[in-house]
Amino acid sequence: MRIDPALLAVNFLFLPKGRDKFRQQLTSASLRKLRLHLMRKRTKARELALQILYQIDIMQDNFSVSLDNFWQGQAQEIDAGVKQFASELVKGTQEHRQIIDQKISQYAKNWELKRMAVVDRNILRQACFELLYRPDIPPKVTINEAIDLAKRFSGLEAGKFVNGILDKIRADIGKEN
Repeated sequence: MRIDPALLAVNFLFLPKGRDKFRQQLTSASLRKLRLHLMRKRTKARELALQILYQIDIMQDNFSVSLDNFWQGQAQEIDAGVKQFASELVKGTQEHRQIIDQKISQYAKNWELKRMAVVDRNILRQACFELLYRPDIPPKVTINEAIDLAKRFSGLEAGKFVNGILDKIRADIGKEN
């Protein structure tokens, strides 16, 4: 029996009667698929947020204007949840940018923030925002997602660089897992 993940999420998470009905039909594989589906949305949102932060950094634009222009320029329709999470990441990162940049500079030994690759700098900013201001996101998830972004958009060495700095920040602020 094939169960659509979106339908499953709505019924399982939001409707009490539907939850009981679907709980009987669920297998552990279905639950893993649901979790993966929801995680992919956050991963996609982080990728989009990184693109927007990159654009803001390069163009030196106001973040709210860049955010609006980015969403208007998308060829395909973006899921509302993905769009909302990406927007929250961009707004939060930009609103706390000065504090975030100070924190990154504190742990990026022998690296000036302005001399870092633009992609790496913005991955660090975004992840640092999550570590400092989003207690709902486990630090381990934030760091792993940032490493994956760095590997995908910058390079293997960038993943190690990002991991080293973020792990020091995580330890400094005293967050576990």
